[in-house]
Amino acid sequence: MNLEQISDEQLKAELERREMAAKVATMPKPLAKPDYSKLEEVLSTGIIKIMQANKAPEDFKQYIFEAAMEARYGTNVWTWYNANT
Repeated sequence: MNLEQISDEQLKAELERREMAAKVATMPKPLAKPDYSKLEEVLSTGIIKIMQANKAPEDFKQYIFEAAMEARYGTNVWTWYNANT
């Protein structure tokens, strides 16, 4: 392959493709047996708090997000998350 025949745009696109492929390779994999118990607990507790206060706890959505991520990908998902956000 002669690099003189490849445009800067093509080189840039190839570099971006390789960078994305490297990121995809490090993505967390779903657990073979997800554990939804913590998510179910967060949801139940949140529903009770909503009934008691007639409004959702301020951080309810964040707790749901965190519990869902951990249920599907495990607690190590945050190492990947923090490195990629």
